[in-house]
Amino acid sequence: DALNFMHQAELVHRDATPLNIMMRNSEEAVLIDFGIAKGINPKTSTQTDMAGNRSFAPYEQVGKGSRQKTVDVYSLAASLYYSVTGECATGSLGRKMFDEELVPPSQLNPSISDRTNQAILKGMALEPQERPQSIQKWLNLLNITPTKGECKTLELPLSTVEFETVIVDARGELIKRKPNQEAKFFKEDLGNGISLEMISIPGGKFLMGTEGKEIEKLIQKGNWDGFNREKPQHEVTVQPFFIGKYPVTQAQWRAIASREDLKVERELEPNPACFNDSQDSGSRPVEQVSWYDAVEFCQRLSKQTGREYRLPSEAEWEYACRGLTTTPFHFGETITDKLANYNANSTYASEPKVEYREQTTPVGIFPPNAFGLYDMHGNVWEWCADDWHQNYEGAPNDGTAWVKEDNDNRYQVLRGGSCLNLLPYCRCAFRNYLIVRDELTLNVGFRVVCVSARTT
Repeated sequence: DALNFMHQAELVHRDATPLNIMMRNSEEAVLIDFGIAKGINPKTSTQTDMAGNRSFAPYEQVGKGSRQKTVDVYSLAASLYYSVTGECATGSLGRKMFDEELVPPSQLNPSISDRTNQAILKGMALEPQERPQSIQKWLNLLNITPTKGECKTLELPLSTVEFETVIVDARGELIKRKPNQEAKFFKEDLGNGISLEMISIPGGKFLMGTEGKEIEKLIQKGNWDGFNREKPQHEVTVQPFFIGKYPVTQAQWRAIASREDLKVERELEPNPACFNDSQDSGSRPVEQVSWYDAVEFCQRLSKQTGREYRLPSEAEWEYACRGLTTTPFHFGETITDKLANYNANSTYASEPKVEYREQTTPVGIFPPNAFGLYDMHGNVWEWCADDWHQNYEGAPNDGTAWVKEDNDNRYQVLRGGSCLNLLPYCRCAFRNYLIVRDELTLNVGFRVVCVSARTT
């Protein structure tokens, strides 16, 4: 029903695998999406890697990243194959390139009906045009009709928050205040008085990265060619989504990490943070969490709420950070210690040298951007869903995470800078990869994305 609903809305899931289908209350199946399939199982896992496994992906998705509805038809048929046989089907790549045989499910489980057997085989046809062209047409082969009202869109009540934004010049001096700004948001109750606020981000287009002349200036000033990672600047279209108002805090982390009943793939340390010995530590961002830990947190949050939580794509993160601005920082041409927490041992533009705190600070103590998001510059680096690529050559322009099959470079994208980084590395467009995905570092955290404020 959920996929049928998505297809009616001209949306494609692209990862309808068994590990993205979770049971809630032991009886209700919930389709979720973590944004990056290989995050479901660690690279070192010896278990069958069902999420993103080519057993569940049609050939055109493996080879070209297709976004046609027939991709979901194939994946759901392959998931049904797994459900009725207990085995993963022969992968589409092997079938296409090496003439490997797809064993009919009825040979592995003679008790299934001919109707089910044929529906699975037709849904897993190698050529997209030979499959049913929508989930509903595939369900018709199984003689299944979605029950009206069974697929619910439970809209969460959205609240409105007012805030003020500020703009500064190259000297770090205030040049404009914008009071009475508004953002829509909802709250997730994590228990014990802990909540997670999710801000609504409207869809739109923006220029991602940094243009050539600005990169040349950065290279000359910093004597480092790593800023070339931010090119070519390119237009990206981002769909609406919800993102955490703040980086995940230590209190929010504990609320989920301590719940063993929510465990999906791996254990989580309830108190991993380095800066955890102050009275305000609960409101400081969690750090010393690996990329895998962040993915597990998202999975647990999805399991608890029935909503689709994941890490942001790199494009979503930059779009959210910019808040419709085009300057190096959403505050303007530079920032000061009154606007963010960073390494203040040097300057970026003409601002004065200021206080270097050398540790994280509680979230939300500095002004927000135009979307109502806090701590997008500095405090902690934030994990993104994307695999690391040296530049934007060949990057997607639809706002999705840029991932690749069998990625073994061990690096994911980090954004935002931290309390230990100089200002050039805290800009909206700066990209970092110098921390491997299983490393624990005292200035690395994350924030979460929810692709919908409703449960389907």
